[in-house]
Amino acid sequence: MAGNEGYKEYSKEFDKTNNDFPQEYTNKIVNDNSLEVLKKLPDNCVDLTFTSPPYNFGMGYDTHEDKTDWHKYFDMLWQIFDECIRVTKHGGRIIVNTQPLFSEYIPSHHIISKGFMDRGLIWKAEILWEKNHRNCAYTAWGSWKSPSGPYFKYTWEFLEVFCKGNLKHPGDSAKADITGNEFKTWVDAKWSIAPERRMKNYGHPAMFPPELAYR
Repeated sequence: MAGNEGYKEYSKEFDKTNNDFPQEYTNKIVNDNSLEVLKKLPDNCVDLTFTSPPYNFGMGYDTHEDKTDWHKYFDMLWQIFDECIRVTKHGGRIIVNTQPLFSEYIPSHHIISKGFMDRGLIWKAEILWEKNHRNCAYTAWGSWKSPSGPYFKYTWEFLEVFCKGNLKHPGDSAKADITGNEFKTWVDAKWSIAPERRMKNYGHPAMFPPELAYR
């Protein structure tokens, strides 16, 4: 198959009728259960969803047990992701920030990507978020100087980008406010952005920096 048509072997048709986003939630921060709020939204009403779900690392959340059976963990994610797919507009995007649990050899980014593709979404891109810090600190380096079982160290996370129904998002490009330099920088799929370091100030164990959401 020539050109960029390969994705059509995996993508599916979605309803092309888009709806308005509810006024009661517009320009508001809603601090509530994600699944319950998503269920209140109409189909095809969101242009872009950007989410960073718990990683099942054992982080100290107040309302979530972040270390559970992996099948239970992914079942929980897909209850929410399925609602995200439902509310996303035809031509809209879903972006998932995730990091594999390297110590347990669970490639979360691959498992999540396969789940979205199995549901007919188009895999648009994988952005490497370079955090430039050692987020895995080892003292023994696994099998030191031996190939039998060394630990690999990572300084990055992933942003998996998916499209619903169409690779192209409709709109008036003349209204885009991105600069030429921003465009050239941001289409490079490696983003060097320092991690958020003020988490204690906000009482959250796993914040991502505003710059990541801004882009």
